[in-house]
Amino acid sequence: MTITNQQTSFNYQVTGTNANVQTFTSSGLWNKPANARLIRVCVWGGGGGGGGGSSTDSISCSSGGSGGGGGARTSAYFLANCLPNIVQVTVGSGGAGGVARTTSGV
Repeated sequence: MTITNQQTSFNYQVTGTNANVQTFTSSGLWNKPANARLIRVCVWGGGGGGGGGSSTDSISCSSGGSGGGGGARTSAYFLANCLPNIVQVTVGSGGAGGVARTTSGV
């Protein structure tokens, strides 16, 4: 792709190819694209499971558990020649919710 801007006081030119974006929703293999020079890896955590609810026998009162924490995100750049041609990708799941209580914890 080449972009040339002739309508401003300076001209700029950008050359390159389209980005190769690969999204993994399950585990698999990543194959390094031919002629790649720079690889950006973005990862997101699945988040934590929520807490279990509680119950009190004496007054038939119950409450829900708290929500789980959000998953973190990070990214990093790698020179393509420093990476192997094939990389195993593992996709995990978020945390399991807490067990609900059916008896008093008091």
